[in-house]
Amino acid sequence: MRNDREKEILNFLDMLRTDMGFMIYQEGEERMTSNEKWLANDFVQAIFELEELDPEYNLILFRQVKKKFVDRFGNEL
Repeated sequence: MRNDREKEILNFLDMLRTDMGFMIYQEGEERMTSNEKWLANDFVQAIFELEELDPEYNLILFRQVKKKFVDRFGNEL
């Protein structure tokens, strides 16, 4: 059974898939829900690694995802 934190992360990942076109699969979900604590930059960096995106090349997208994270969770989850 998933705890509330894991559910929040999964809901956020679903939003990234539907609203922003990310393709985060089950192994990515497991990675993202397994961390005890996420800082906004680290979370978005991990998403970009899963998606094989370069944050320097996709800086605007990185900032958009980070803003969504911070708006929803603050700087830390």
